[in-house]
Amino acid sequence: MNKILFIVEGTNDEITFIKRLFDKCNKLQNYEIVPYKTNLHNLACLLVKDGEIDSALDIRQVLKEKEKDPALKNKLSQDFSEIILVFDFEPQQDIPRFDLIRKLLIFFSNSTENGKLYINYPMMQSYRHFDTLPSKQFKDVIVTKDDALHYKEIVGQVSKFQNINHHNYNLFISFAYHHLLKLNYILENQYKLPNKEFIYNWSQIDLFDIQYKLLINHGYIHVINTFALYIIEYNADEFYKQITTHRSRFSI
Repeated sequence: MNKILFIVEGTNDEITFIKRLFDKCNKLQNYEIVPYKTNLHNLACLLVKDGEIDSALDIRQVLKEKEKDPALKNKLSQDFSEIILVFDFEPQQDIPRFDLIRKLLIFFSNSTENGKLYINYPMMQSYRHFDTLPSKQFKDVIVTKDDALHYKEIVGQVSKFQNINHHNYNLFISFAYHHLLKLNYILENQYKLPNKEFIYNWSQIDLFDIQYKLLINHGYIHVINTFALYIIEYNADEFYKQITTHRSRFSI
């Protein structure tokens, strides 16, 4: 059985993104979505006890014990081949627990084992933080801690891609392409398409450490949506084929 469980932070943007993504990119994929309805910092406090995460922890069981909705409990009781968690970095958090979140990234590093955590910087809406595509300017897009307080409004003013009902396969590929370039820039200081091996070897921990250091020392972070990269990780061969075939569409 190939069925994916998505555990997401919110009840709107993450869910609509996932549904539209699979509708346009892989309609045959079987999946369920369960919203956690609170932020990553709170999740970290729930899962990390005395500075550690129980090696036998089952995220589905933890959420089942807290969930009151019978339909969501039923979803969490099903069998899944993969578990994906999608949450926001939220630099504006009043009582941040970035130390615990780093432990979550270590624990949730494999979708077929404990699950895989994708963190979006600063929030899910970062996937569409473009006024046009292709975009050379995206390399330099940052957000301060104060900006994060009204980040949704900022994206609402900047982005030309507000209506998700207009998102098609090519647009999802373009989103992924630009976030991949941005990731390569943050990690390797090169705003260009990395090779395919990069997709399988880059480290969520390395990205998190860079972002956290920037936040603490300079008060800002790079805007990047790691879940936008999911379409690449899901089928890297097809992604690179599309980029190679239609390179002029993505050239910057």
